[in-house]
Amino acid sequence: MSLVTAAGGDTGGLFAAIDAKDGAAFVAYLTENAVFRFGSAPPVQGRDAIQAAVDGFFTTIAGCSHVIENTLHQGNTVVCEG
Repeated sequence: MSLVTAAGGDTGGLFAAIDAKDGAAFVAYLTENAVFRFGSAPPVQGRDAIQAAVDGFFTTIAGCSHVIENTLHQGNTVVCEG
């Protein structure tokens, strides 16, 4: 797994939090006033609202697994491929 330092931590840790279905760990990677949109769901703003939305989604899946094969970064933007 490729690790890239990003605002709030590394991408490996971010995806590990998602794969662990740990909403609190996931939002720790976000700024306090972050805006998050998953798929076609309406955007939510702020860590508390994002964690509630993500935790709700996690209850609908048995699990997930991410393998990051490549990362591209410029400034404060990170794109993950995998």
